[in-house]
Amino acid sequence: VTGREWVFDPLPPSGAIVGGTAANYVFAPNLDIFVREVLQNAHDQRLPDPGRAEVDIDVVDLTGAHRDRLLAALHFEQLRSHLDATADERYKLGSQVRDALERFDDPATPLRLLRVTDRHTHGLTGGEDEKGTNFNGLCRDVLVNTDSSAGKGGSYGLGKAVLWRFSALSAVLFTSTIAGEGSGDNRLRAFGRVDLANHKTPSGAWAGPGWFGVGAARRGGRRAESLWDDDAAALAVALGGHRPASSTTGSTVAVLAFAEPGAETVRNPTEVAADLAAAADRWFWPAMIRDPKSIAVTVGVERNGVEMKRQTIDPTRGSNRVLAATTSAIDLAEHAVVPGEVARREIRLVVPGRRDKSHREIEATVELRVRRDTDDDADQFGTSRVALVRGAGMVVDHRRPRRAPTDGSGYHAVLLCGLAHGTGPEDEAVEAFLRAAEPPAHNRWVHDTDMVRADYLAGARKQLDALWRAIDDTLVEIADPEVPASEPGPAELAKLFAIGAAGPAAGNDHHFDIRPLAHQLIEDTWTIELRARRIHTVGSWRLDLSVWLDAESGRGEPMTVLDLTADVPAEIARLAPHHLNIDFGTGEDEAALTLTVPLNGRSVRAVRSRLRIDARPSLRETAR
Repeated sequence: VTGREWVFDPLPPSGAIVGGTAANYVFAPNLDIFVREVLQNAHDQRLPDPGRAEVDIDVVDLTGAHRDRLLAALHFEQLRSHLDATADERYKLGSQVRDALERFDDPATPLRLLRVTDRHTHGLTGGEDEKGTNFNGLCRDVLVNTDSSAGKGGSYGLGKAVLWRFSALSAVLFTSTIAGEGSGDNRLRAFGRVDLANHKTPSGAWAGPGWFGVGAARRGGRRAESLWDDDAAALAVALGGHRPASSTTGSTVAVLAFAEPGAETVRNPTEVAADLAAAADRWFWPAMIRDPKSIAVTVGVERNGVEMKRQTIDPTRGSNRVLAATTSAIDLAEHAVVPGEVARREIRLVVPGRRDKSHREIEATVELRVRRDTDDDADQFGTSRVALVRGAGMVVDHRRPRRAPTDGSGYHAVLLCGLAHGTGPEDEAVEAFLRAAEPPAHNRWVHDTDMVRADYLAGARKQLDALWRAIDDTLVEIADPEVPASEPGPAELAKLFAIGAAGPAAGNDHHFDIRPLAHQLIEDTWTIELRARRIHTVGSWRLDLSVWLDAESGRGEPMTVLDLTADVPAEIARLAPHHLNIDFGTGEDEAALTLTVPLNGRSVRAVRSRLRIDARPSLRETAR
């Protein structure tokens, strides 16, 4: 193909030094983040008919003639001069590229690609100069999001940076089959981008980014434009997984010289593929169990064009089968107490009013589903956590509640929000609010994102805090058996775990509430959570806390507190191994405490002994 080349922009007149791309360091460099980004992008770009994106993720090793064919197709010799120049610079990226080139020059080391191919998606649509399109949004623009409609995953235009972060050479290649104009035939498109530091070659001084395509003159310089049809086919064939232009629309993204950031060794491709498959199952099972499902994923290993292994991700059979079953269950109980039972509750969520006045404060609901674990659920991911899901089809986070069932047994839970909950106007408002509350990694809901501050009136923090408290309270309500008021609680639990919360001295009218939240005994070590709350008091306050092992005879044995943490600022003073004082400031009305208490070889039987915590609160002025 004539005119095929790598084109870099000249160094700007300012001479400002750019040592790489800052966006590459926004995200944690792990395979979970990579999989979340590429699958969310494919899911967002799926066609309305059939409404399901099909995605293949392949770890590809190339040697010999297969390696040489790819390097020739992408004019690697020309790119090599820019890579060598970057490697000579004393930047963080320079040392990364230098190490990568040393491995690259070893003939015994395969050239590894991570190739992501999607079908039944729109593909890289849009003209060379057409703004707000898939092509420029992925291949050229920075911090530009091309689709902000409800139910989509991305908001910032930053997620694509993870592609270059996983390339040791900071280079990514693209091919795409897109629909022809009108009733015309589909067309095949190819392009490439490398993100380097400022560097100098014998031909000039260059800014970091470079693009691969057909060289074209522009006013003031040159740029690379897309390869099309037969010219694009050479690169598409060399990358593998080639689709003819007559096939369904979609894209292939190939991360050149794939490497896991921070890894000390290059892993076996089968191991990498297994982790990619686990990540797809862990984060995208909601989209895979929908009826109809909105994404289907396979993960494979390929060497020199030969498929060595292929796995289809099936959440109903994998490590998330319990969460999948919980979400799709139709036989629902009032409480989830017996192993295998599934219960649901609607939880109130108030969406703050928007600054553009498109809506005032809206009261909506989300749905919490809880399933009690059975003996067969020990291998399942996400136990004793709540999977947070909205309409984008991806699990945002697996959140650990501050409260848990008091019997200590496991559970799986999912919170369905926004368009994952329903399609009404209130659900749409929740969807938009929670999307705005996600940081660039889309891995939690917080009140202080730029989008929340820009789009919503005050109140986001209050409403999200209320949501977390409601989840904690509802979880315990669903999962704890109802006990008659005349009984102190489950008999076995009362023998194992007791809270002695002595009140203030006689005549003192200050009030406190101390209660257990959860406890767990693992490998002879107790982990205990309790909540301390003051009611109608002011000023700083103290919690005097000691831990004892009581036998039937009533004799108490002090138990060493190995560790104690609080979720709010506090001063912790150890008076004895089993005895601590926790001091709280005037601004703290409530605190959750977590204690770690080892048994240190003691033999404990539920019918003969119990762990007792004496928690004595007081105002600091009366503390002794």
